[in-house]
Amino acid sequence: MAPSSRLTLISPLRVWLVFNVLFVALVVSSWYSSYRLAAADNQRLVESQALTLTKSRFEDIKGRRFRDFVEGVGREFSDLYVRLRIADETFEFGRPPAPGHCADLAHPLGKASTAGDARITMCRPFRFSTAPMMAVLLVYVLISGLSLAFVRRLERRTTTTLIEFLKGSGVEIDSHRDLIGIMADMRDIRLRLDRAQAQERQLIDTRVRAELAEQVAHDIRSPLAALHAAAGDAAALPAAKRRQFRDALERIREIADGLLARRRPDRTRAAMPPVSALSDMIEQIVSEKSLGAGTSGESRILFECAAPGELSARVDPAEFKRVLSNLINNALESGAPDSAPVRIEAARDPDEVRVTVRDGGKGMPPEVVARAGERGFSHGKAAGSGLGLHHARESVEVWGGRLEIDSKVGVGTAVTLVLPAVGTTAQGIRRLDAVLIDDDPLTRLTWRNAAHEHGKDFVAFETLAAFHAACATLDKRTPVYLDVDLGGGASGLEESARLHAAGFQNLYLATGRPAGSFSGHEHLSGVVGKEPPWGA
Repeated sequence: MAPSSRLTLISPLRVWLVFNVLFVALVVSSWYSSYRLAAADNQRLVESQALTLTKSRFEDIKGRRFRDFVEGVGREFSDLYVRLRIADETFEFGRPPAPGHCADLAHPLGKASTAGDARITMCRPFRFSTAPMMAVLLVYVLISGLSLAFVRRLERRTTTTLIEFLKGSGVEIDSHRDLIGIMADMRDIRLRLDRAQAQERQLIDTRVRAELAEQVAHDIRSPLAALHAAAGDAAALPAAKRRQFRDALERIREIADGLLARRRPDRTRAAMPPVSALSDMIEQIVSEKSLGAGTSGESRILFECAAPGELSARVDPAEFKRVLSNLINNALESGAPDSAPVRIEAARDPDEVRVTVRDGGKGMPPEVVARAGERGFSHGKAAGSGLGLHHARESVEVWGGRLEIDSKVGVGTAVTLVLPAVGTTAQGIRRLDAVLIDDDPLTRLTWRNAAHEHGKDFVAFETLAAFHAACATLDKRTPVYLDVDLGGGASGLEESARLHAAGFQNLYLATGRPAGSFSGHEHLSGVVGKEPPWGA
């Protein structure tokens, strides 16, 4: 689209006004300069005359013919005022002019004289005619009036022509507006046009991105169908690998379906998303990321859930998994392989569910945190597109929540998804198929995979503190499996006795030690190994 035209209009009336102001200023400055020059010439003339006349008639003064001196000078130059003072005597001829310029001289009369010095004052009138200036101003006023009438007529014709041109171009302008008003309207129109062009460019960019996403989603479905067919022949793979393979295919299908759904003309963005159990989806993504990273990656991703039965919110499951997956990827990429593990923390406040992805990476300065989440803004990644956090912020806001980012340079970054909680604490109590308390991440991961394979409702805790934060929401009949050595000096056997006293009925020790080593503890329902109770 062509750039907006920048029309600049010059008002003839303004030109006339500026010209007249400059002309008047020039005339006044010329008159003042002439006046100052004439005054200086008159002063120099009276000084010269006083000196010449005094020298030529000094004999009258020496002969003490003071009256003759004064009257002789006055008769020779009738326009001069002459005054002579000798001691206490004063002799004058004429009247002091006003305005005028004066010159004072002092002549000594000699040592023989007792009258002292002769002091002579001569004044000459100053005459400066303003008639030429008045004539110039009169002529100027006549010419200025005629030019004003011409300028006003020219401006009316220009304004009428411009209004007709604009109306012919589809721009409505008030016919009573003057040229200055039309200039203001044209500036407003230009600003609106610039904003419209910027919006059009943004819409074109959005349309191109949407068409590209639709094409990618469409093209990916064919190879995805082939991969689904090949998955049926993967029986020789271990169970965990088969699950990883199926989960990855399902994730790709969900992303492709989501991209196509956004392009459907009949979609309704206002539709209420379903109520989803966030802890199950978080465990699935953590399991996928851990398996994808191999054995070394299992210790780099830790999941702590404070209240699994209460972590329910209205979210789109596929979008939530995508958001969480992108945040975990960002967290893993922010630190070195030997840095602190990435922690996913899930908890519930009275009215909100908070899912936090915390890393121990480089962190971000405040000015970068302020821009985090903007479309296209990326920090610290050469090939970063800036879409991950932007998509997370948009999705969470659509679900009625918000995105919080807390980062410190050299400490790390925590990104929190804050979502409106669904249900109350009383409604959150549920009976699970099993609960495992074990500080070994590999054991927890193995049990999660087995629970997923067999469709069991299962939650694993790394520490006793995490379990105690959630145990109020658990049915007391839920089977609880405890490792004997929980780390930090905590004993699973002693904890099982405390849980039995709290009302839990099905308590097991999950350990590699012989069952006979724990005989005599009647509160235990059994001693089992490290294998999941449903099979690996």
